[in-house]
Amino acid sequence: KKAPVKPSQPMRQLHWGKLPDMKVKGTLWEKEVDDSKVAIDKDELESLFATKQPAKAGGADGEKKEDKKKKGPEMANLLDAKTSQNTGIARARIKQTDAELAETLRTGGDAMDADTLTSLLKILPTEENLEAVRDYDGPEESLSQAEKFMRAVGKVPRYQLRVKCMLIRATFDEKVAEISESVSLVAQAVKEVRTSPALKKVLQMTLALGNYLNGGTNKGAAWGFKLDTLSKLSGTKTVDNKSTLLHYIAGLLAKEAEKGNSSGGDGEEKTTDAVLLLKQMPSLEQALRVVWVDAGADVSALRGSLKQVENAVSSDKEESFKAALGDFHSRATAEEKKLAEEHAAADKGCLDLCAWLAEEVKGGKLEPEKVFAALHTFALALEKAHAFNVEAVEKEAKRKRMEAAAKAREEEMAARKLSKA
Repeated sequence: KKAPVKPSQPMRQLHWGKLPDMKVKGTLWEKEVDDSKVAIDKDELESLFATKQPAKAGGADGEKKEDKKKKGPEMANLLDAKTSQNTGIARARIKQTDAELAETLRTGGDAMDADTLTSLLKILPTEENLEAVRDYDGPEESLSQAEKFMRAVGKVPRYQLRVKCMLIRATFDEKVAEISESVSLVAQAVKEVRTSPALKKVLQMTLALGNYLNGGTNKGAAWGFKLDTLSKLSGTKTVDNKSTLLHYIAGLLAKEAEKGNSSGGDGEEKTTDAVLLLKQMPSLEQALRVVWVDAGADVSALRGSLKQVENAVSSDKEESFKAALGDFHSRATAEEKKLAEEHAAADKGCLDLCAWLAEEVKGGKLEPEKVFAALHTFALALEKAHAFNVEAVEKEAKRKRMEAAAKAREEEMAARKLSKA
């Protein structure tokens, strides 16, 4: 460590970015620059840059004037203005004294919530900051709030790692709940798709119609079709261009329901499968919003964060910190293991679903959300087509009633004329 130079009186400071001792090696500062070779006129330097000027002549009156000009203590200004301001603002939001804060970090207490710890992590002193405030030996009142904060925190061993571990603990339960909800949604959606009678019936009807339409071509005699076929049903128009194959399927399903041949259970025998499809797969809408790759990454990240806590606890010498974070690690590890098992089971379910639907998993990237989106979009379109058909039938029935009424009025008027004649 370099020996400091001691001026004979307090000096105005140069606010530079001091290079930490550990970063000097291998740079020009190691051997090529040597400030000890510079001859300094100390008297001149102190006369120009001292923080206090000698009292002016003038006796008692001069002393009174000087007293009136006296201000508070000269600030040390160890940090650059921006760092000091930002740190001071963030520090003011933490409702603990510097001593209490340092003690919380030392013992691993749970007095701070996730938001506070997140803010604290952003303003922890860097090596440069710490070296600047640690070497200060002037009056305490000359330090800013930010500088006092950094001196206090800097005395806590591995303060940054401690805050990170405490933040992991503070956010763990919420993260587990979020991941668990996503995993459960996907698992439930897989189950609903696999067990939906309406889906099987619609696919079966679509296959039969498609094979008939494609009969005599190389596209006919198919055993099955890709899921994206469902989005193309509305593109196959009728001869008059007034309807589509999708509407035709919705109509056939409605006729089946009228005969009591739908896939509905008790009380739903006459509910068309065009409507039952969404009812039998209610989790699709939420499950399609889960990006499965991200869910897997979240589980891995959770495991990695707990490993970080484990390493911190095993290497720490503060017993209270080891106890506090050790208890958390034991509980959290058991919960993470259970969550990982649930995710693995759901992942296998997604793989099985893709295989069941003959959907390829390209590049090893499993994306069940695309399957859910395709099925949900189709189910909505089929239900809409059914509603369109119903409305069309009602309009046609109304038209016929109006025609019949008009014809009846004409016949009545003709009969009256005959009777008068």
